[in-house]
Amino acid sequence: MKFYTKTHQYYRGIDLHAKNLYVCILDSEGDISVHKNSKTSNFSLPTGSRSPNQIR
Repeated sequence: MKFYTKTHQYYRGIDLHAKNLYVCILDSEGDISVHKNSKTSNFSLPTGSRSPNQIR
């Protein structure tokens, strides 16, 4: 099995449930860039090439 060993600028985690959505984005240093918990019915993240620091 081959493993991907390159580092990335950002890492994201998404926890989706029926009524709640939790998103966390970390930079390569492990600092939190986005930490958002919301109801799934009204959650949105901007699209495009913006960095996570511009999402807040």
